[in-house]
Amino acid sequence: MIATYVSSQNDCKFCQFSHGAAAAEHLGGNYDLIDRLKLNFEAAEVSDKLKALLAIAGKVQQGGKQVTLEHITRARKHGASDKEIHDTVLIAAAFCMYNRYVDGLATTQPPDRDMYREMGKDWQRKDTSAPGTPRLKLPKPTGRANLQMATLNLAKDCTMESLQKNGYRASVLVEQIATSFPFRH
Repeated sequence: MIATYVSSQNDCKFCQFSHGAAAAEHLGGNYDLIDRLKLNFEAAEVSDKLKALLAIAGKVQQGGKQVTLEHITRARKHGASDKEIHDTVLIAAAFCMYNRYVDGLATTQPPDRDMYREMGKDWQRKDTSAPGTPRLKLPKPTGRANLQMATLNLAKDCTMESLQKNGYRASVLVEQIATSFPFRH
């Protein structure tokens, strides 16, 4: 939900719709809640803890220095741990970068929201967040494949440890992805 909210504030269609679909599917297909959360999370039917964390994420999206002690105090008051606050800041900052990367390269972003729903269902079925779940082996993108999908595949299928073990450098892989796909500019 944090990735979805931050991506909606950055107006990155791919990230807000794909991660929104994944969140909705984890909530039993509750797309209405995700839409309400993007419009006004304070009025959405989510916990006070999540509202406090989303407030922090929104401030990170505006600029890291916008997060104040009051935001942190509110999150702690509603039960957020320091790790959850840290992870919220990390996710929000990372998605600001991902959103700008995707949009800055003017990558193709499918307009069909039903496609994202199918993606969300697929992600929910193949959830790899549980300990011991085997990592997904995703296909290498070819031709005019979407840069965002290539980036997601790289992020899901690779860890720094596996890259180093196999002799790859992340900078080389990112460069290969960035130079392999046509941009709309």
